[in-house]
Amino acid sequence: MKYKRVTADEWADFCSSFRTYASEDFEGEDYHSVMYDKLAQGPLVGEIIGVVYYHHDGTKTYEIADMPIEEHRR
Repeated sequence: MKYKRVTADEWADFCSSFRTYASEDFEGEDYHSVMYDKLAQGPLVGEIIGVVYYHHDGTKTYEIADMPIEEHRR
């Protein structure tokens, strides 16, 4: 799936439109924390629709799914 970078507010607005659950993992050479927002119901259960990267310098990067998934909103 493709993702696009957005602001924190855009990320929150988008993800709050769906029933989701979150999981955490660590990525990259610097082993930074990543939170994935995944769909909790419907035909795409478990599909990641939102991602937050927690960088070691205290900043965060927000991404959301860049595809038409309107029909899966609650």
